[in-house]
Amino acid sequence: MAVCKHATSCTCFGVQAAYKQRASSRQAAGKQLAGSRLECENVQTCDGERGRAVGIVFACAVPHPPLIVPAVGRGEERAIQVTIDAYRQVAREVVDAVPDVLVVTSPHAPYFRDAFHVTTDAALPGSMAQFRAPRCRIDARCDAEFAAAVARALREADIPVVTSDYYPDDMDHGTFVPLFFVKDAEETLANKDRLL
Repeated sequence: MAVCKHATSCTCFGVQAAYKQRASSRQAAGKQLAGSRLECENVQTCDGERGRAVGIVFACAVPHPPLIVPAVGRGEERAIQVTIDAYRQVAREVVDAVPDVLVVTSPHAPYFRDAFHVTTDAALPGSMAQFRAPRCRIDARCDAEFAAAVARALREADIPVVTSDYYPDDMDHGTFVPLFFVKDAEETLANKDRLL
């Protein structure tokens, strides 16, 4: 969502949003993980409501070589199998944390010398077309309300911010690669649930 010109890798943050209510299956999974979340019940939230504490439930820094995506690597990705295995493990941990929102920073997203960029669109399309794999696509749904709140908080703190209203963008590969692995982990988890 925001990027610094000195960033060298993607970072994913799982954020637990206090104002959101999720499906009962996600709530049940969240209760199982509550001990590892540093979760507090009945606290004052930033908007004055009572509820769970808002916070980061998982954070990681991951590489983003396009080659790691099989449609791009076309077999060459096997040379970095150890990295792929580690990526899959981290993606499973992201999914297991059951965040309400994923925040991804990328050194390839729009950036400005004097401001952070926050994607405030409701959707963010991406593909590996520039890496000879145009059919490898992700259409990410974005939490525009959360993104707008982040942009507002930055402005209130006198931190310059540029949003998608001013500078529209598509998904860069530094965002695509981590989301590719998270999506795969979600699908793998969903298939395992169906088999049980």
